[in-house]
Amino acid sequence: MTTQSEQALENNLIAQLQKMGYEKVDIPDENALLANLRATLAKHNNATFSDVEFKQVMNYLNKS
Repeated sequence: MTTQSEQALENNLIAQLQKMGYEKVDIPDENALLANLRATLAKHNNATFSDVEFKQVMNYLNKS
């Protein structure tokens, strides 16, 4: 059985996901992470979330 470094594993996974049409995004901080989460949820649910609705989503996730 061969082994690979964690970095090589991550690079291979990213390459596979990009071949499937996913885009790599840079997320430098928590605000960018939350903005990306909100946009992704909106995209996949074909909806937009008000600030109050997104806060409810975050409250639910934080309690889980």
